[in-house]
Amino acid sequence: MDRNHIILTILLLFGFLISIQAVSSAEIIIGPTDSIQTAIDTANPQDTIILNNGTYNESSIQVNKELTLKSVTENPDDVIIDAQQNGRVIEVLSGVNNVKIQGLTISNGYFDGTWNGDGAGISNKGGTITQPTQIINCKFTNNNATGEGGAIYNRGVLTITNCTLTNNTADGNGGGISNRGNLTITGSVIQQNTAPSMGGGIYNLDTMTITSCTIQQNQASGGGGILNDGDLTVTGSTIQQNQGDNGGGINNFDTLTITASVIGQNTAPYGGGIANWNTLNIVGSIIQENTAEFFGGGLHNLQGTANITDTTFQLNNAGSGGGMCNWDTLTITSSTIKQNNATSGGGIFNDHLQDVYGIVDANFNRIVANTPKAIQSDSGTVNAEYNWWGSNNPNFNALITGDVDYISWLVMTYSANSRVISLGGLSTLTADFRYDSNGVFHDPAAGHLPDETPVTFTTNLGNVGSKSIVTGTINGIATAILRGNEAAGEALTSARLDNQTLTATVTITPTARAASSSTKTIGMQSTGIQLAGIGLAILLVSAGLILPKRKQ
Repeated sequence: MDRNHIILTILLLFGFLISIQAVSSAEIIIGPTDSIQTAIDTANPQDTIILNNGTYNESSIQVNKELTLKSVTENPDDVIIDAQQNGRVIEVLSGVNNVKIQGLTISNGYFDGTWNGDGAGISNKGGTITQPTQIINCKFTNNNATGEGGAIYNRGVLTITNCTLTNNTADGNGGGISNRGNLTITGSVIQQNTAPSMGGGIYNLDTMTITSCTIQQNQASGGGGILNDGDLTVTGSTIQQNQGDNGGGINNFDTLTITASVIGQNTAPYGGGIANWNTLNIVGSIIQENTAEFFGGGLHNLQGTANITDTTFQLNNAGSGGGMCNWDTLTITSSTIKQNNATSGGGIFNDHLQDVYGIVDANFNRIVANTPKAIQSDSGTVNAEYNWWGSNNPNFNALITGDVDYISWLVMTYSANSRVISLGGLSTLTADFRYDSNGVFHDPAAGHLPDETPVTFTTNLGNVGSKSIVTGTINGIATAILRGNEAAGEALTSARLDNQTLTATVTITPTARAASSSTKTIGMQSTGIQLAGIGLAILLVSAGLILPKRKQ
């Protein structure tokens, strides 16, 4: 074969491959008077179906191949698929890979299934797949399933990104979402959804990850915001203003991990914020302003193990256990428990359920301003050593009821590293919480007061940024810098945390004149020529005594 034939063959093959690619990724554009189902049926795998602006009154749409279904603007307000309560809106059939649904409003879907029926908005069937279904920047409103998953039901692998689910209902579980597969939700809002049974916002029975989401104003009997009976991880999210009978925010029956999230303003008779029946881990979060009529305003640990680190429980209310109520095993470290209120045990209430007696380990926490008591233990054991109780000499009769081991406790020490500084000088002020009431030092690696505990530093002379500054602790220490830049004198400095204030005096001396004069003299000498020498040289030059001789 000559060279020309080879080139021609390559060009033909290249053109053939381009034509295949073009066929496999075509765009199909339709309008509101067209059928979405017809477009799907005529499309090839990997095609993109683009919906022009308008409302599409269509239901029972089945996606049977890999494709993208999206609005022309990718704005869900511009394209609405309205099922008019005539059936489910969209179903992704079993075994279908890599379906993308983007920029649509899915509304008024209705699915009349059994108790384990599936979603009225979108049902993702799963099956054997290699790539997930993706729902991106969509809105789900007014969908109702008589079984599970008012808006979305998942049995496969599904990702939901930047979506809003509002006012969806399920007659069974999962007013917003029911998951029996692998589901990842990111940057989404799930609000005002209801289910009479479990999971007003979300019902999870398998694996779910929630990141940067808001789950609010949902309602159900068990788990107003979320009911988890699988493996659930919540990160950087807000779960607020949900209502339930057990677990206003979250009701957990399996494994739940919460990180850097806010659980707030949820209500339930038991476990206003969270009700836990199995394994719960909370790290770096805020549990606040939750209410339980009976037990556990912030948390009710009924059965199982709760491990809590670097978390704030504040302004929660309950009959017993304003901050938390424990009937099994609870460990809380380096956390803040403050301003919680209850009839019994404002901060922590420890008791038993049948023959299981509550065990609490609460160490290196800041426990302050809880009413009527910080901790009440009616049965079981509480180890509450090495906590900060608001002062160096707390009144434990007013803080503790029951069998609670609170000795020793953390105390504050205060020092200035330089007690004498010159005008314009600096002294480092340190509030140290690493020692206990027996004078024993505690290595922060083994536990310390919660980071960012606010300590107020003041001075009456000079400044610490101003006359007063608040800095947070790190590894049990808070520091501020005294600047002696106002006048000479005695600077009375202080450090305050809660009800404890300690003081230290730093003397600010005037700048010595001798030192100033000496400095100027040294500056002149650095030229290497003293004034007297310069004057003599001038005289000699004037007299012509040191001029160079001319050549004869």
